[in-house]
Amino acid sequence: MTKSRKCLVLGVILLLICMMTAGNISAAKKFEGVTINVAMQSHNATKALIGILPEFEKATGMKVNVDQLPQAELAKKAEASFAARADNYDVVTILIVSVSRYARAGWLAPLDKYIKKSSDINIKDFVPGFINSQKYQGKTYALPFYGESSCLMYRKDLFKEAGLTVPQTMDELLADAAKLTKGDTYGIVLKAGRGQASNGYLWPMFLRSYGGDYFNKGNKPVFNNKAGQKATQFFADLMKYSPPGAVNMGWNEVQVSMEQGQAAMTIDATNFAQAFEVSDMSKVAG
Repeated sequence: MTKSRKCLVLGVILLLICMMTAGNISAAKKFEGVTINVAMQSHNATKALIGILPEFEKATGMKVNVDQLPQAELAKKAEASFAARADNYDVVTILIVSVSRYARAGWLAPLDKYIKKSSDINIKDFVPGFINSQKYQGKTYALPFYGESSCLMYRKDLFKEAGLTVPQTMDELLADAAKLTKGDTYGIVLKAGRGQASNGYLWPMFLRSYGGDYFNKGNKPVFNNKAGQKATQFFADLMKYSPPGAVNMGWNEVQVSMEQGQAAMTIDATNFAQAFEVSDMSKVAG
C-alpha cells in the first residue's frame, strides 16, 4: 500500500470509528469483504471500543483486527511502519504531541474534506482544545478518540492510618511521600521512563508548578532556568519514595503497581481512577 493510499484509509476509518461510537452508522455493508488492521494503545477507551466492534462489523461488513499495545511500544511500531511505508497497520492511534510531527513528515493526510462530507461528524461535538490539538497549519490530521486530564490519586486507608490529609503544596506532597514509605509500601509511584508518554508527560506539570515554561515570548528555550532546575530536582526527590524500577515505568506499569497496593499515591491520567476501583483487578478497590 502506498503512503498516500495508507493515509487516505487512515482518515476514512477514523471517521467510521467515530460514527460507530456515535451509534449512527448508515454504511450498511458498504465495506463487505474489507479487513483492516488497527494498532491501538492499551487503554480503557480501547477496551470499550472493542466491546462494540461486533456491532460495527455487522453494520459495515468490515472485519477489524485490533492490536493493543503499551504506549511506548505502539509509538515505536507506528513510526517504524510509517517510515518504511509498510502496510502492516491501516489505522493507528497516536499521541497529541505526535500529530504535527507526523503531518510534517507526510505520514498523515488531512481529514477536513471527509469531515465536511460526513453527516455523522459534527466538529462542534468535540471539546475545542482536543480538536485543535489535532491540527497542523490549519488542517485537521486526526480526530480525538479519548481525552483526559491528570490528577493526584491516593490511598485513603493509608492516609488515614498515617494521620495525613491530602497534600495541598509540592512540599507537602514530597513530605507525605516520605512518611508513607514503609516496608513494602512506597509513598508514590510515577512513570519516570524515558519518552513523551512517560517522564515527558509528568515533568511539564512540575515545571509549570514552579512557574516555568518551555519557551519565552521570543520562542527562546528557557526550560533549563531555575524553575526547570527546581522541577527536575523535585521529580528526582519524589523518585526516592517510588518502587524499585520506577525509572523505567510507563503508564501500564504504574497502573499495575497501584492496583497491587505497592504505592500510596500516583499522579497520572484521570482514567486510572476507574481501573483502581475494579475489584476483580485491583487489590485497593473501595
